[in-house]
Amino acid sequence: MILSKQSFRLYIMPCQTCQQIPNTHNFKVLGKTSKGVTIVYSKPYEALEQTFTQATIQSYYDHFDEYTDPWIWLFDAKDLHKRPLPKLELLRSLYTSVEERYKGTLQCIYVVHPNWQLQAILNMIRPFMKGTAKKRLVESPSALELLALGVDGALVKQMIG
Repeated sequence: MILSKQSFRLYIMPCQTCQQIPNTHNFKVLGKTSKGVTIVYSKPYEALEQTFTQATIQSYYDHFDEYTDPWIWLFDAKDLHKRPLPKLELLRSLYTSVEERYKGTLQCIYVVHPNWQLQAILNMIRPFMKGTAKKRLVESPSALELLALGVDGALVKQMIG
């Protein structure tokens, strides 16, 4: 898949908080693949808001509700261990609600740079996931997988390298 010519114009997706204070949640659209799949990127460590509450989950919905067409979420967990870890029940709530709410449009969640804590949490959540949900959560994708999605090589090098 190759991104369309308008690709890689990074911009912040709208939620009320991010409209007032850009980068509050650190969501960016990288562009679309040649098949029209939107690539959404987030790196929570760089988000200005570092508390994770039910209100944060609602803000995520505000971002994701923009997508009625297929989309992929690239979740960059690099340096996430330097911040307080969210409560397990909130993470499970986020994943299960995102999975249910966007099951028709969310193609896959790629988790890049998962640390041991995040891997442990994902391993605790996996038994509660349905079959298709398990397949859509991919840990540590390779550079080739990301390039095949249509992610720019420089960004792949930054994320993986």
